Amino acid sequence: MSEYQKEETHLNVKIFILKMVSNNAKMFEPYSKYWFEPICQYVILKDNGGKGFHYFLRDLCTLLISWNCTPKNPSDDEKKLMTKVINTLIRISTDEVKLIFKQNIKIISSLMQMWKSWIAVDKWVITKMLMLSDTEPKS
Repeated sequence: MSEYQKEETHLNVKIFILKMVSNNAKMFEPYSKYWFEPICQYVILKDNGGKGFHYFLRDLCTLLISWNCTPKNPSDDEKKLMTKVINTLIRISTDEVKLIFKQNIKIISSLMQMWKSWIAVDKWVITKMLMLSDTEPKS
C-alpha cells in the first residue's frame, strides 16, 4: 500500500499492484476500506492505462461492488471522490458493442445504488452521453 501511494511510483507499478489486489480479492477484502481511495483515484485518472471503460476499470469497479466498498460516514473528500468516479464512468461508458455498453451501465448503476446518499450526478455528462449518436450500437 505504501509503495502504491508514493507519487513517484510509475503507473505500470500501480497497475501491477491493483491487478494483484483484484486477482486476490478474497485475501484483500478485510483491507477494502484502505483500498477504496486508491482504487477510486485510479478510476478517475485521465491516463489509466487504457481507453474508455476498459476491462481493468470494469474489474476494479466490480471489485468495489463485490466488497460493498462504501466508507462509513464518508468525509466530504470521499463524497467528492465517489461523485468523480460516477461522473467519469458515465462519461466513458459508451461503447459500439451494445452488450459491453449494457454491462458498463450495470456497473455504474450498482455503484450508484451503493453510493446514492453521497453522490451528485452531473446532468451535463449524461446529456452529452445521450447526444452521442455516431452509429447504431452493434449487438
